Amino acid sequence: PTAWATAISQACSAWNGLNLIVNLGPVSANDYLISHYGAITVSMKNISGAYALADDPSGGLPGSKMFIDTDSPSLTASQKKLVIAHELGHTLGFKHTDTSEG
Repeated sequence: PTAWATAISQACSAWNGLNLIVNLGPVSANDYLISHYGAITVSMKNISGAYALADDPSGGLPGSKMFIDTDSPSLTASQKKLVIAHELGHTLGFKHTDTSEG
């Protein structure tokens, strides 16, 4: 949905604003970057108990999949951006700080 696409774009911009080594942004299915640098496929899925989920990194590349809950309660645009930014952190290898993995 458009609201989530906007949140993805804004979350990528927020991460890029941190001036890290990584640069996040949209790519097309035919883009050279997908096969050489990794890409994160974002799709909608019914997830119980979470707004979204993301794969951990593997083989030196970011996690390759992120799922947004189709049945999550209504979130504001700002909350959607936060959810996506949070999950992008997981694809890069960040863990929750309130667990033994943090």
